[in-house]
Amino acid sequence: AAEAMEKLGTIPKGVASAVRKKAKINVKRIHSIEAKVKHDVIAFLTSVTEKVGIKVDDAPFVAVDFSVVGNGNNQTLIFETHVGDTVKLNNENPLRVTIDQNSGEPKPYIHIRSGLEALIDRKSFYRLIEICSIKTHNKEEWFGIFSNKNFFPIILASELS
Repeated sequence: AAEAMEKLGTIPKGVASAVRKKAKINVKRIHSIEAKVKHDVIAFLTSVTEKVGIKVDDAPFVAVDFSVVGNGNNQTLIFETHVGDTVKLNNENPLRVTIDQNSGEPKPYIHIRSGLEALIDRKSFYRLIEICSIKTHNKEEWFGIFSNKNFFPIILASELS
């Protein structure tokens, strides 16, 4: 099927051979994902993508929501992806913010696992910004967020308008 999709241009050339070489079907992982997303095809494709490492235009996951446990410097943020994975914002799963070269808009990401990141969706990023604060970090004032007793800088405070 993947070869036919390559011929149609539905998927990039080379994906079929990469899947054949690297994919190992993990039925338990597929069932775990399916239990969260309630969709067997998405569960299967997500599982294969995790193993094969298919290149995507941006991030393989989207963080669609987060919850806050605690408050202030002692709060912990827990993000949820579109496939139901949850991850705490901490040193192992840090926040990274880049600036889109075309729009000039921030593009926030959180590490999910195995070098894979989730793009934090716009509504969640706006909520995140609402609970940020300014703190001295590396001898400069930064606007950022506390989570799991760590400060994650987003932008220099002097660059806020």
